[in-house]
Amino acid sequence: DFCLSRGLGDVYKRQRVYSSEGDGQDQNTSIYTALNTALRAEAASGAHTVHILCNPYYIHDQLQGKVKVTKGKEAFFQVMLALGTWESWASSSERGK
Repeated sequence: DFCLSRGLGDVYKRQRVYSSEGDGQDQNTSIYTALNTALRAEAASGAHTVHILCNPYYIHDQLQGKVKVTKGKEAFFQVMLALGTWESWASSSERGK
């Protein structure tokens, strides 16, 4: 799950079921592919800033460079390229919830 907030109080919730069954992708690849799609769609609609609420929390740590990405490296790279086009972005997690 992740939540994109575009400023001005607009919140867009995107929920996906992440599973490596059926599509052959690991969980990270599924998460980062869905996040990249959502980021690009929001940017195309005129958004300039984004806050990403990450669940699972390790996604936040990977986006912040705190832990190494071991799975889904290509999809992670595509997300980082997409985030580079935003005026500003941030991420957070709901640890312990």
